Amino acid sequence: MSAVRRFGLVVVLLAACTNEPEPDPTLLEQLEAEASAPTTVTRMADGRARAITTRVSATGATPHARATDFLERYGSLIGVDRAHLVIRSQARPDPDGSGDTVVYDGTQDGRPVWGSQVIVHVEGDQVTYAAAGVVPDPTAALGDPVLDETRALAAVRDALKMPTAVLGGSGQLVGYNPGLFAGRRTSTHLAWTMLVRGPAVSNMHVRAFVDAQSGAILAVHDRHPDGYLEKTRSLAPVDISTVETWDEYLENAELQYTEAGLVEGVMPTDAATAMHGHLQSVYTYLDETHGRDSLDDMGLELAAYVDYTDDLNAFWDGENAILVFHPDLIGADVTAHELVHGVVQYTAGLEYQAQSGALNESMADVFGAFVDGNWTMGEATTAGALRDLVYPPTELADGGGRQPHHMGYFYDPATDRTCTAETDCGELSCIGGFCTPWYGEETDYHGVHINSGIPNHAIYLASAGGTHTISGITVQGIGVEKVSHVVYRTLTNYLHASSVFLEYRSGVRRSALDMIEGTGAVELTYEECGHLLDAFAAVGVGAEDRDHDCFDDDEDNCPCVYNPEQNADACAGMDACEPVDECSSGADCAAGQECSPAGRCVTPMALPWECTTTTECPDGTYCVVGGVCLGTLDNSGCQLLTTESDCNGSSLACGWCPDAGCLNCTRAGECGGVVDAICNPVVDPCSMQADCDSCTQEPNCGWCDGACVSADSGCAGDFAVERSACVDCSGYMECGSCAGNGFCSWCPSSGGCINDSLTFCEGAIPSPSTCPGS
Repeated sequence: MSAVRRFGLVVVLLAACTNEPEPDPTLLEQLEAEASAPTTVTRMADGRARAITTRVSATGATPHARATDFLERYGSLIGVDRAHLVIRSQARPDPDGSGDTVVYDGTQDGRPVWGSQVIVHVEGDQVTYAAAGVVPDPTAALGDPVLDETRALAAVRDALKMPTAVLGGSGQLVGYNPGLFAGRRTSTHLAWTMLVRGPAVSNMHVRAFVDAQSGAILAVHDRHPDGYLEKTRSLAPVDISTVETWDEYLENAELQYTEAGLVEGVMPTDAATAMHGHLQSVYTYLDETHGRDSLDDMGLELAAYVDYTDDLNAFWDGENAILVFHPDLIGADVTAHELVHGVVQYTAGLEYQAQSGALNESMADVFGAFVDGNWTMGEATTAGALRDLVYPPTELADGGGRQPHHMGYFYDPATDRTCTAETDCGELSCIGGFCTPWYGEETDYHGVHINSGIPNHAIYLASAGGTHTISGITVQGIGVEKVSHVVYRTLTNYLHASSVFLEYRSGVRRSALDMIEGTGAVELTYEECGHLLDAFAAVGVGAEDRDHDCFDDDEDNCPCVYNPEQNADACAGMDACEPVDECSSGADCAAGQECSPAGRCVTPMALPWECTTTTECPDGTYCVVGGVCLGTLDNSGCQLLTTESDCNGSSLACGWCPDAGCLNCTRAGECGGVVDAICNPVVDPCSMQADCDSCTQEPNCGWCDGACVSADSGCAGDFAVERSACVDCSGYMECGSCAGNGFCSWCPSSGGCINDSLTFCEGAIPSPSTCPGS
C-alpha cells in the first residue's frame, strides 16, 4: 500500500438521466489538483449541482475576497455565475470562530430573486464548502410589471378573503422561482412581494407573492417563524372583542416577568410562570451546549406572550418580534421549537415553504427533542403529542403525526402533472410548468409540517440507531450529544435560505469532516460520519456508506474498503461489494422477513407499512385509506377483517373493497362518503341514519342534515367525511359560512359547496367564474 495520499474527484449524481451537462471535467480536474482534500459535488435529480465540498486555497485580503476568488474560478461547477450575484455586506462568522460563511444573493435580469442565495465557507485562506440556490438562467428577461402595488394588494385580499388586510410596509418587485425551495427546475416570475397583516383576531401576518403581469397568487409564506423574543408577558387580561388591531392587542398585555424575575405586585398566571421557566431552560441549553448567547448569539432578550386563547396554536409574529402561545401548548420542547425558529432566522434564514420550510420545521423539532430529552413533540402539554420522530407516520392526538419518513412518500402536489395554461390544472394554478396550489396555509406551505418527518427521522436514526421500515437500511446511532453538535454546526455554517434536503445532507457531511479535523466542541471519527450518511440514506436522501469512511457509496472510489482519503492503492482489486439483501418477493428473504417496497428484506414492523397500492403490501395485507398496509390489527388495536362475509358482519369495518379489504372506521373516518373513493359500487340511496351506517359501500352515501343521502340527492356539494360536518348550502353566499365545516368553495358545476376533505380543494375559490371545470 502506497503511503502517498491521492485525492480523487467524485460527483454525487442522483439521477441517471438529466437534461443538463456534467460539470466541466477539465475544471474538475483542475480543482482536484489544487485541493488538499477529496472534492465532492452534489447534484439534484435534474442534474443541477447544488453543493461542493473541498479544501482549496483562495486569494484575497478578506473572507469576501477569498470567497469571490473561489467562485470566479470554480463557481460554474455548481451552476454559479459570479456576475449575477450580489454580495452581502457582512460575512456570517462561525459561532466557534473557526471561519466565516460569505453569503451572496442571486439575481435574474438585474432584479433580486427571492430566496436565491449562494454561500461560501472560508477558513483562513481555505475554501471548504459552497452551496448554491440559483435560478437556471439568470440572464432570462422577466419583463415589465402590468399590475401596480395597489392592484397586487387587491389580489391578495381577494385570495385570502380578508378585504381589510393592510400592507406591513411597501411592496418590492422581485423574481420568484418556486423550484428553488423544492429542488426542481422551474421558471422565474416577475412578482410583487409584500407583507400583509389582517385584523387583530386573525393574527394573520404573511408575505405574499403576486405575479406582476397576470395577478396570480404565486405564494403566501407564513411570517410566524421569523422573529425573536424580548420579555415574558401574558395576554390573559385582553378581551379580543374590544381591540381592532394586532398592535392594540399586544399593547393590552400585562408584563409579568423580566429576566430578574416576577414583576413586583403582579399575580402571575400559571402559563406565564411555566413559560418563564422554559425560556430560561432553552437559553441555558443554547449557552452551555453550543456556546450561543441567545437567538442572535449577541445576548438578545427573550419574550413571550402567553395565555393566548383565540386558537390552539403557538407561533412567531416576526414583524413585532414576539412569540405567542396558547396555554395548552406550553412545554419545554414546544418552547424550544419556537425559539429555534428564531435561531434559524439569525443563521440560515430557511424560507418557510417546500423543502426549505420543512428543514426549518425539522430544525425546530429536533432541537425541541434535544432540549427535553425525548423524541415526541408536545407530549407534556395539555394538547398532547403532535409529532413522533421515532416513527413519524404514527397517528397522534388531534390529527397530529402521520408524517412521511421516507422520500418515497414525499408530499409534493406540484409534480402531479405538467401544464402550459391554467385550464390544464382545474382548481390548481399553472406555475413553472406544474399544476400547483399557491403555497399557503391550505397546503401547509407545500408540506413544511408534513415533509419535516423525513429529516426528523434521519436525525433520530443518526442519534439512536435502528432499521428503517421501508428502505431496510440499518443505522448505528452515534448519540444525541454528537448529533446535536453536527446539526447545530450545519445550521449555522452550511445552509442558506433555499437549501433542500440533499444540501442538508451535504452540510452534515461537511460538519462531520470539520469535527474529524478537530474543529468543534466534540470530535467525530470517519466511521461516525459514515453512520450519519447511512441515516440520510435510510430515509431516501443520498446513498449508503457501507464501509463507513465518510464517503457514501455512489461517490466512493472503493465502496467496500475503509478508505477515507480516497487513496486508489488502498483498494486495488478489493472493490467488489458484498451483496445486499435485495428481493422481489418475500420468497427471496430469510424466515420472518418480508420484501419491502424498496426491494430490501426487512423484519415486519409493528406499525402499519406505508403504501399507495395493495401490490406494495406484504402478503395478507391491504393498502387502505390513509396509505398504510393493514391486515391483522391496526395501531389502535381494532381487528381488520379479511373476508367480505366477515366484513359485512363487523361493527369495526366501514365496507368491503376487493383491492383494499375491510376499511376500518378508525382509519377512514366516519363511514359516510368514504368507501366510494376507492370502491365505486352500485348506487343504493339510504333513507335512515341506521341504514346509512350499513350502506357505506354505496358511492357518495353519507348522513346530511338528518338524512342519509346519495350522489343524486338534494344535499348540495360532496359529502363530508364526518356526518356532523355535512352542511346543506344552496347559494354562493351561504358557502362562505361553510368554511368551518370543511367546505372551501362554491362551484355550481361541481354541485355547490366543495368539501376540502373529499375533493382536495387547495384553497378558497374567490368566485364562481374560477371554479374547476367552469
